[in-house]
Amino acid sequence: MKKILVLLVFGIMVAGTLLAQARTENFRQEGMNYIATASGRGGTEAEAQNAARSSAIHVLVVSLNKDRLFEQLLYQNPPINLAFVTLASRLSGDQWLVEVSLTIDDESIRIMYNTSYQTSVLTVLDEVESLFSEAEALADQAKTAEVETDLGTAITLYWQAAEAGASALRLLEPIEDASLMSSSGLRRASDLRVLLAASQTAALAGYNRIMSAESNLARDEAVSTAIGLLDDIETHSRQLEGWLSDRADQLNRVENQTPSSLTALRNELDLKLAMLQDDLLSLQRIGSAIPRALTLETARADIARRTVERQLRFLRTSRLAVQRELTDPAVARAERSQFIKGLLLRQPSRVAALRLYSPIGINPGATTFGLTNTHTFDVDLTSELRIGQPRGAWMRNSLSLDEGLLTIDLADYIKSTSLTQSFSLGYAGAMLWSVGIDWDWLRFVNGDPVTKRVAPRFSLGGLDMDSGRVLWLASLSWELPYADTGDFALINYLNFGLDGSLRFGNFAEFGLNLALRSRQDEFDNYYDSFRYALSLGFRLPPPFLWGLEFTGHLARPTVSGVADPLSSHFFRIFLEYTL
Repeated sequence: MKKILVLLVFGIMVAGTLLAQARTENFRQEGMNYIATASGRGGTEAEAQNAARSSAIHVLVVSLNKDRLFEQLLYQNPPINLAFVTLASRLSGDQWLVEVSLTIDDESIRIMYNTSYQTSVLTVLDEVESLFSEAEALADQAKTAEVETDLGTAITLYWQAAEAGASALRLLEPIEDASLMSSSGLRRASDLRVLLAASQTAALAGYNRIMSAESNLARDEAVSTAIGLLDDIETHSRQLEGWLSDRADQLNRVENQTPSSLTALRNELDLKLAMLQDDLLSLQRIGSAIPRALTLETARADIARRTVERQLRFLRTSRLAVQRELTDPAVARAERSQFIKGLLLRQPSRVAALRLYSPIGINPGATTFGLTNTHTFDVDLTSELRIGQPRGAWMRNSLSLDEGLLTIDLADYIKSTSLTQSFSLGYAGAMLWSVGIDWDWLRFVNGDPVTKRVAPRFSLGGLDMDSGRVLWLASLSWELPYADTGDFALINYLNFGLDGSLRFGNFAEFGLNLALRSRQDEFDNYYDSFRYALSLGFRLPPPFLWGLEFTGHLARPTVSGVADPLSSHFFRIFLEYTL
């Protein structure tokens, strides 16, 4: 009875564990989206979250019947539409337990398969074809050398043929796709594995055949001691190959392991690296102990040295991968990559846009061609927001740093600088219309404050009803007149600003700006100012608008003789980043 009770409790525990796994490791498809759910444990919440996200990626890859190369590419180059959501996070004893879900659309999976995955696979298959041809040629040369009893050359060539085959098989390890073929031999990964295995078996048989014959040769004591040490090094190499085979899954999937298991693996790698370093030093002593006349023994020592050097390179690379995963997990790197790719490739929605104008330009009227200082530096930060589809409210808000030239005094430009806010609110339907106001937070001339300006604004525009994006926009503004200018100035009352833009989807943008204003300097002199700008920009990649603007400033004092008139025009470039 007691045994039955124990078995029953054990069965309930196992069933509970399986049910928990079924709950926390799950895959489903909803419409065109794939959703993978997984959990992870860790000493900190961040470690547990990284473990859960790695597990979710693995669940997705396995559920979609993709291979390890596809999983590696998901870490290295995650699609923009891949998203994680934390479902639960709690502290269980001294361990954090986090459950997350991963969502990605079918189109992103297909794009990734048809682009980066296929390119990577075809590159690997062609490289493997090259290694296979190399292995076959080396094996043929080894057979010829063996027939000619040049055993030193033969054993080296057999080893090189086996190494070429092993390198090719290692390249094929993460690839399981059965549809893609190499461009040179038109062979699939599975076909190449069979051919390489047969080629490697034949090369190793030739190597072992010569080694067996070499063991029966008579040697003097010094050579026998060196060969005994060489036997020990070859034994270490074989044991290490076995250890690498046992740890293959760990070494190939460092991103799917906990920090504690990675730390243990790193410590093991350190011990193996120390052993190989000792073997390499021993091989240097063996090389001087074996006479060059003993070509077979010399070839064995050379093969052992190359094997140890190859294993050292592999272990060092593996240790770097483990250490990198401990200090900078693959999930975190993937998130950074996804974030950067999103910044560079996302389609702009105009939630925010920052535009910078170059202070350096080109004066088309100059006698000699060259760059010129425009004496201005302009910056615009703009936001557009639409509420409601297909009709609803529309808002536009901008903050601009603007500099306008007034005149030249003793070869020094006098300019009006302002930090201006503009806010518009309107309705977006068949047409877009809005009303708004512009006001200065700051306005000064050559560092001295002057009267701040206020301007009502009215705008009309057209919309793409499908996307809700503004196709064209025209705004007319009028500044409130200065209260006391002394002499009457018509422009003080009949001023205007006209701003227009025409957008060709997310490809290009055309702009036109005209402004006839009255402007004040630090001595309460007033100027009639006319500014104009014509611009054209192209988006490449979509968030970045690269443009060229032709702009000009015309200014003259309202009262003749106060200052010299100004005429300035130039080409300048601008760059805008749009969210």
